[in-house]
Amino acid sequence: MQVTEKEAREKMCPMVRSQANCIGTGCMAWVFTTEMRDGTPGRKFVATPSPVEVEPDRPEGIPVSWLFVPYEDNDGDPSGWIEPYEDYLARRVGRCGVVCRPEGM
Repeated sequence: MQVTEKEAREKMCPMVRSQANCIGTGCMAWVFTTEMRDGTPGRKFVATPSPVEVEPDRPEGIPVSWLFVPYEDNDGDPSGWIEPYEDYLARRVGRCGVVCRPEGM
């Protein structure tokens, strides 16, 4: 069963004798999966149609909280908007590495 860290903290930990909830990433047994719940592999990024150094008008659907990343000649990466790291962390899913088998096994 894959869950977000927030969901895990609402579950009981099977490894402690007292009634204690899972501590998620604070536990040595926590295992992250490679995909997010929505199927994306990491932080979401929306590129601009062409490389720009100054932020253009934000397209509809790009949240205000997303950060603009300008084009830099020396790295060759596209310019665009990237989701905040905190939003990415909230979407990550994982499982208890002690009692939960990987999905599909």
